[in-house]
Amino acid sequence: MRDFMVLPDEEQLHRLQYLRQDVLKTMTEINDFDATRFERLKDIPLGVLRKNATQKHGVTKWKQHKNYLEIESVEIHPELLKRRWNEYAKFVLYHEFLHAIGFKDHDAIFRHLEARWPIENSRETGREFTIFLQKQSASWKWFCDTCGLTVFRKKSAHGKFKCKACDIVLRDEPVSSQ
Repeated sequence: MRDFMVLPDEEQLHRLQYLRQDVLKTMTEINDFDATRFERLKDIPLGVLRKNATQKHGVTKWKQHKNYLEIESVEIHPELLKRRWNEYAKFVLYHEFLHAIGFKDHDAIFRHLEARWPIENSRETGREFTIFLQKQSASWKWFCDTCGLTVFRKKSAHGKFKCKACDIVLRDEPVSSQ
């Protein structure tokens, strides 16, 4: 089944265009990119992921042709379009643009280019964003009574999962009982 792009509303489209301009400006300053491939980034359709996505922050979608791949779209999570996440949204778009210019794998070259992004705490912000998304959609929290680890999920653990650090079975609590 084909996963179609969610079309952004007018405000989202405006924010996406702003982010594109800002990211392209920063990429020009980084100056590690082939001009021909870089120019294509100006015309790639931008979209948003489904708002209930909790693990993906961005995605580059490709269309398979007989002898080549074509970029279909670059999409980011709609929550990233809120001002709170502005700097991290730029990093996510940069990450997806690296894929779009031909670095499809997360190999050493990709990671080197990704590390050139000037905002240093992007990875930490990514973890914070994931937790934010999980909390938004969670009905349950899985809790370790020993170390206090809390994991937010949509379903109960039913005693099937253990804390990686303590090897203790995680306790379920409905989110509403916080």
